[in-house]
Amino acid sequence: MKNFNEFINENMVFNSTIYRIPTNEELSKFEKYPYMTPHEIYEEIVYSIIGRGIFSRINKENILKSIQKLCDMYPDSNRYKDVLIISQNNI
Repeated sequence: MKNFNEFINENMVFNSTIYRIPTNEELSKFEKYPYMTPHEIYEEIVYSIIGRGIFSRINKENILKSIQKLCDMYPDSNRYKDVLIISQNNI
């Protein structure tokens, strides 16, 4: 039986905090997980940028830029548009 950390690492798109805007290649990983909800995608992006850190102005801008970048990569995806709406309401 897997422990909780193994389960989380297998089910996270980003397995660590990267403290920057994800690359296109990193963002494209969300396409491999169509079952992820917009809220889960939002949480993954937030964690990848700030981890357990603080929502600074720069971090907030980077989160929004990352999600906008994801929307630009997949303009027909309503799921990513919903992520953008969630981020705008939470930041």
